[in-house]
Amino acid sequence: MTVDEIYQSEIKSLSQHERLLLMELLARDLAHDAPSSLKPRSNIFELRGLGKEIWKDINVEDYIKESREDRDIAR
Repeated sequence: MTVDEIYQSEIKSLSQHERLLLMELLARDLAHDAPSSLKPRSNIFELRGLGKEIWKDINVEDYIKESREDRDIAR
C-alpha cells in the first residue's frame, strides 16, 4: 500500500484534531530517529543569565539616560 493510499483510505477521514495528533506523533517519531546533527544541541533556557557579569556594575537608570541621549544626538 502506498503512502497516498494510506492517506486516502485511513487518514483523510480523521477529524482535524485526530490528524493534528497524528502529526505530533510523527514529528516526535522523526525527531527521535533524527541524526544527532539535526537534533537541538541545547535548550534555549540554558542561556538564562549568560553575560550577566557584563551588567554587574552598570546603573540601569544611567544606562537608559545615556542611550536616549545618544539616540537623540543621532537624529
